[in-house]
Order: sequence, then C-alpha cells, then structure tokens
Amino acid sequence: MKDSHERIRPTQYPTKAIVESGPAAARTYTLNTSERAYIAGFLDRSCFVGIIRYSDKGRPKYTVRINVQCSNRQTLKPLRALVGGSIKKRRQTFVWSLGGRKRCAELFSLLLPHLQVRKKSAERVIQFDREWTRVKYPYEDCLILEHRDRFVQESLGLKMSWRGE
Repeated sequence: MKDSHERIRPTQYPTKAIVESGPAAARTYTLNTSERAYIAGFLDRSCFVGIIRYSDKGRPKYTVRINVQCSNRQTLKPLRALVGGSIKKRRQTFVWSLGGRKRCAELFSLLLPHLQVRKKSAERVIQFDREWTRVKYPYEDCLILEHRDRFVQESLGLKMSWRGE
C-alpha cells in the first residue's frame, strides 16, 4: 500500500499547489515558509514584474505579469509546480510566466516578508490590486484610467524588470 506522503522525485512535480473550487473562486496558495523563501529568492534573482496596459478591441485593459527567464527548463519546473503559471520556449531560453492582477498580488502578499530586491515592485503590485475599481465601458471616468496609467509608468520607472539593470 502506498504512503499518503510520497516523496516527490525531481521528475514528478505536481502541476499546481493551488486550491481552486469553482470557475470564479479565489486562488489560495498553500506554501510553507521554506517554499515562500525559495520562490522569493528565485524572483529576487531574476524576474520581470510588470503592470501592463494593453488594448482589447480598442478598450484599454490592465494586467500584471511575472516572468522568469532561464536557459534550463528543469530549473523552472519547481516554480510552476509550486505556484502554477506556464513555461514556454523563447529562442534559446525558457520563460516561466504568471499573469493576472489578483493572482500576482496574492502571491506577492505571501512572499513580501522574504523579498529583498523586488520588495518595492511587489508592494506596487499589491497596491495596484487593492486600489482596483471596476469601470464599465464606455469609460467616462478618465481619472481611474489615469490612475492606472500612473501605475504602469511607475512600474517602468522602478525598473521592475531585469532589463536595463
């Protein structure tokens, strides 16, 4: 009979450590302290954190994205196993990516005590999520969009990515 606490071998990572119940349920990360510290160290070392504005059918939309680029896919698999996201190949490198305002803010709120280099970036993502206000189209309240655009500009000013550092 198999033990319920099987040891995970390096080639058998679970796909996610995220509890989801229902399509619109909030995600809850179940990470212990050492896993949080590991992920924070990984993100502090080399990641892109961006508050991004894009256009969807002419309407401005905003999201948050965390990317980690690495030449070895195996290095990124534990990250995907612990927090989800996806790994894609780009030229000669692999990129782990996690997207979504709420999802990234929730992850950063767990990692905040362990972050050093990306702490200010994480705080901005958490603040962006907290100050989010739903706006219906057509967008008549330009102040909200201006406020969101300031977050986008500040994310560039903070050098929230590895580019230019």
